[in-house]
Amino acid sequence: MVGCKSARGKTLGAFVFGKESKESMKRTALPKIILSGIIGCAVLAGLSACSKTYREDTMAGELAKICRDEYGVDHIQVKIAGKTIGVLLPLDNLFSANFQEALANRQIQNLESLLQPSQEALDKVEDVLFSTSRVVLSADKDIDFYVLQAADRKTGLQLVLTGYVQDIKRVRLWDIPRSEYRKRVLHDLKLNRTMIWSSIVQSLFEEIGHKPAHDLLSEHFSEEGIQALETSPLYQIFLDAARKNNLHYDLIDIRSEASANNEFLVYVKVKETYEPKPGFLASSFAYQSGTELEFIFVVHGPAPNQYELIRVIPFFYIDDHDNFKRIQMPANLQLEENLSEWQSLFDVEDVQLGDFLARQLSRRFDALLTTDERVFNTFNATRVLATYHRTTDRNPAHFSLDFDLEPKHSDAGLVASDWVSEEDSLYVMNLVLREFVTLLRSYSFTDFSHFELINVTSPAAGAILTKSDLELFRQGKIDIGHLLNPVRPTF
Repeated sequence: MVGCKSARGKTLGAFVFGKESKESMKRTALPKIILSGIIGCAVLAGLSACSKTYREDTMAGELAKICRDEYGVDHIQVKIAGKTIGVLLPLDNLFSANFQEALANRQIQNLESLLQPSQEALDKVEDVLFSTSRVVLSADKDIDFYVLQAADRKTGLQLVLTGYVQDIKRVRLWDIPRSEYRKRVLHDLKLNRTMIWSSIVQSLFEEIGHKPAHDLLSEHFSEEGIQALETSPLYQIFLDAARKNNLHYDLIDIRSEASANNEFLVYVKVKETYEPKPGFLASSFAYQSGTELEFIFVVHGPAPNQYELIRVIPFFYIDDHDNFKRIQMPANLQLEENLSEWQSLFDVEDVQLGDFLARQLSRRFDALLTTDERVFNTFNATRVLATYHRTTDRNPAHFSLDFDLEPKHSDAGLVASDWVSEEDSLYVMNLVLREFVTLLRSYSFTDFSHFELINVTSPAAGAILTKSDLELFRQGKIDIGHLLNPVRPTF
């Protein structure tokens, strides 16, 4: 495995990019290429997982522990939804560029340079991807998909990588090439506002036990907040931290809601674990290790580097006998129902293969059509969107392909009379449908009865094609013209 020094794949080199790497980097957005390379190395390098090492009920915690103990990557969150494992990786500097400085000084030359991940971020993404692959391939629970969210605390921007576990297995067995595997991993850039608003709260819990209480107050709270905190149980937590070893806070849930006048509400649930320092008994603390604590913080400030905490609302109190007591919220507040509507820091949805393939197909179509010389010379714009429709009471599962084609000789899209007969449009459809049938066959995906071709300009001119039509087309027994004519109208 040339180019990978160890199981972590710290040297990407030829192993990741191959001989075409320099040319590819010129043609393709830099962040995507770099991340794709790391993905390839992380899933391939040194993986030897075979036995079922990780149990379903502990695998999330085990993954977080591996990242923390073996790679020094702390404060990740892991959730499992159905057969999808999600990992949130908060980063202080996801990108090399300083966004605020670049915007203020108008130093933005191009988007690619602005969105280039920092080397530190790439190293951590690689470590987490490797650890995730290691766990899911050795778990006693079937995991179909992984979703890694690498989020920048300052900007709230996050790179989301979604991959199919069977693709990891296939590339390890050389059943698919690395170049194909990279195409199968979905890359998204999203904005996570809760990451921005809660950054100061996350920083607070990360630093408890590592800084004196006085420093925690001055760095995170306003003067008003410090005065209010003197009677809060959170202040006692700051003081007790000096008597605890291995103090750690696992973030279970964080949610946020905009208030008014540059104020935000941040709900947080954490689990505190610790060991009493020598000379202190466990009974001397108000609550035992492993206790879950809940708070709502009121955050004020116009920008992340100016945020400060002005109030803390704990969901518990310490009574006169130093006993931990939870506050019983009035039922009419409907607190749980209201919190469920707040924006979560980290949500994981169970990814379904049909939806995953539709998203992958849409991106493949875009890459295919934007790099084809004939398409470039004959069309002003081409857009093909794939959608997977699950089974309902009225309709069986099927795919739809929305075509939006604008020829250079026309001021509008193709009309109903020529969209499946005009030579250039047939060329586009041939490219798209070849990609469609090839990918679905590679995944052995058959959970659909038919697929629809939809002309965005003239929806009534759509066509319905069956799986048998597609198979004849794939085998070369009919060409694109025979596949589309006669048109089977949708309406």
